[in-house]
Amino acid sequence: MDSNKKLLALYTLYSNLISEFSKVKIPFAMDSFIKNESSSELREKMFSFLSKYYLSIEGQSFFSIIKENVKYLEQDENKYHFVDLKKPILKDIDETNGHLIKAFDIL
Repeated sequence: MDSNKKLLALYTLYSNLISEFSKVKIPFAMDSFIKNESSSELREKMFSFLSKYYLSIEGQSFFSIIKENVKYLEQDENKYHFVDLKKPILKDIDETNGHLIKAFDIL
């Protein structure tokens, strides 16, 4: 099993455990796990898994996805709400968010 599949399974399991057993409800977020996959069969399996076990968690979930992979999600038009970004929002992190980095001392 490659690392993308392992990390997807582990984070999905973690998210489900937190969602089910935590007294505090928190939103979940995941960056796209498929960057360089060329196999559409593998993409279909992984996004099907994502739809069934991650995006179905009660509460708020965020997931970044490129338009070409949306077709692999479950096709219930009322299930998802999309935010279409015209450019990467953290592309200019040094220029526009440098004060935050200093304030939180994270980098």
